[in-house]
Amino acid sequence: FQDLNPADVGLDRFLERIAQFVRNGGGFAIIGAENGFAPSAMSRPPFSEILPIALPDATSAPAIPDALPLRAALTEAGRRHPMTRLVNDEAQNAALWDSLERLDGMIRVPGATEDGIVLLVPAGERTEESSSPLLAVREVGDGRTIAITTDSLWRWRFSGPLTGGDADAYPSFWRN
Repeated sequence: FQDLNPADVGLDRFLERIAQFVRNGGGFAIIGAENGFAPSAMSRPPFSEILPIALPDATSAPAIPDALPLRAALTEAGRRHPMTRLVNDEAQNAALWDSLERLDGMIRVPGATEDGIVLLVPAGERTEESSSPLLAVREVGDGRTIAITTDSLWRWRFSGPLTGGDADAYPSFWRN
């Protein structure tokens, strides 16, 4: 897969239909790297109205690549949300998140939208208000959206059974 700017691949002409699809019960995921979060038509209505994160536009600060390795940390909302429940026991779930492999950085976006729910932030930035979201979700009409501001979740595949642990977080995360 490539780090593509949505405008470069002609996605702009489909954004209104994608937004309607989500409102009617569909889903949309934005997962990415720097160009995927570049200023584009995705940062304007109607598409911006379905996203859980604020995207930069031509008049705002750009999304900032942060290549420093980081660990994902659950927010308070993340401790309760089914998307981030990798195992049933709350204490074991928190310990599992703390044990996951470091990620290769993230794209720092302006923040979550008003209706966005921040589930993960970089460790050390455990509040939604003081951090750029690593994972945020939002319910829109009958549908849902998710934003993941890193392209290195694959590193979690090297946690769990591959390193002697009990739970395999990577497939559990994607099943949720």
